[in-house]
Amino acid sequence: HLLLAVCERMLGEHRQNAVERVMSVLEKPVGSRVPLLKGIDCEVRYGTLYVGPPLSSSLPSLGGDVGVTVPGEACFGGWKLRVRGPHWMLTSFPSSEWQACLDAEAVGAELTLGRRRPGDTFQPLGMEHEKKLQDFFVDAKVPREWRDRLPLLRSRGRIAWVPGWRIADWAKVGPETRAVLDLEMTRPEGVTIR
Repeated sequence: HLLLAVCERMLGEHRQNAVERVMSVLEKPVGSRVPLLKGIDCEVRYGTLYVGPPLSSSLPSLGGDVGVTVPGEACFGGWKLRVRGPHWMLTSFPSSEWQACLDAEAVGAELTLGRRRPGDTFQPLGMEHEKKLQDFFVDAKVPREWRDRLPLLRSRGRIAWVPGWRIADWAKVGPETRAVLDLEMTRPEGVTIR
């Protein structure tokens, strides 16, 4: 009944065929997708079933790397990063996954925003060693369509923050931290993630 209601609302008179297609994808692995109508897909995601425009259409394409001024702002493919500091102490705690506090000395002043690159590695907060960024995306359940469209904050060639998910362990604020950067990423207009 729920599927019928969703399909009726989104697809009108095409709902019966759509329900059959949705039922066929339910038994498939995460990431499986079927088109229902032009511009409307059904995809099995981690713990959810998504019915709507293709996920990749909700995020803008990203170009080449963009330098980030400290302090200052940078725009990258519709995303906007604001950097404040360095502060001599932690002034506030991040209240969402789109905010971060980083050790200013660990990351330095030469920051860039860019997209993922082949062979990228990342040391997520709490891990002693780096892992393939691709493996992090899979473990963190980042939808496949978003992986090339999420901006990454780099410092000296290393990924310091995957906005919306996690900072790097080597960039965290700790007992030895003497200066802190506050970061906030704003999503492009109309983009919903998660």
